[in-house]
Amino acid sequence: MEEIKESGDFIDPYQEGSGYSEEAVASMRAEMQELADVVNDEESWAAWIEAQIGTGMTPEEEKRSRSRWLSFLEDERDHPLMTDLDTSPEFW
Repeated sequence: MEEIKESGDFIDPYQEGSGYSEEAVASMRAEMQELADVVNDEESWAAWIEAQIGTGMTPEEEKRSRSRWLSFLEDERDHPLMTDLDTSPEFW
């Protein structure tokens, strides 16, 4: 990720003047799309969680984790530059 100016405030990478290039923003959006694709695919989800966390999660823990990720993605998808994410309507 590119260096950005330091400040005490959170820097929104999607705002002009944030210090991120168009390529960096495109890369972040691609990562979010990949995550949205995984979260919205029941079969990919368990494998992704296992690879990311590396622990044997119970089905209930997986469900809670999935719910947290869905909530995060729901917040992100409303961002003006994220509105074209290809997300499954059944989860939104």
